[in-house]
Amino acid sequence: MRIATGDVIPTNACLRISSIKKGTCAKEGGYFSIDSVQSGAYKLEVVGLGFDKFDTIINVTSNMETIEIILLEKCEVDRETAISDIKLNKPRLLLVGGIAPTYIANKEVFENKYNIQYEDLGCVAPPQECIEQYNLEIFEYLDEKYGEVWRSEVNENVIGIEKWQQ
Repeated sequence: MRIATGDVIPTNACLRISSIKKGTCAKEGGYFSIDSVQSGAYKLEVVGLGFDKFDTIINVTSNMETIEIILLEKCEVDRETAISDIKLNKPRLLLVGGIAPTYIANKEVFENKYNIQYEDLGCVAPPQECIEQYNLEIFEYLDEKYGEVWRSEVNENVIGIEKWQQ
């Protein structure tokens, strides 16, 4: 018996069936396989950077060929975080600069004018989708409070701004 899955597992995820001491890490495209698994119930554990640990009991049958696992991204920032930051009067615009921080021309002018802070999350940032959720809520807040004038002044490296303005 072989357990395999499609493209829902991120390539940085590793899977393990501890009771039979078998495991693997997902290949490119999210595929994985564990060969020679006998019929029975097993605890499957999946761990990956940026995702909550996942474990479940799987019931392997003799005619089972594949299983599908969907991991939820662990969002340290998201829409709810943005709403909370707005209520606390501490909204931010999030960027991902990598090892070297992103240079932002007229940073202080923009921050003071719109009562907001740019925050560079560096090279170990939450998943892009989470950052976009956060920033989209902040964009709506800025439009509501200041109209559209801020859009021409915001740094182009803010995650999601280009897609949002289309």
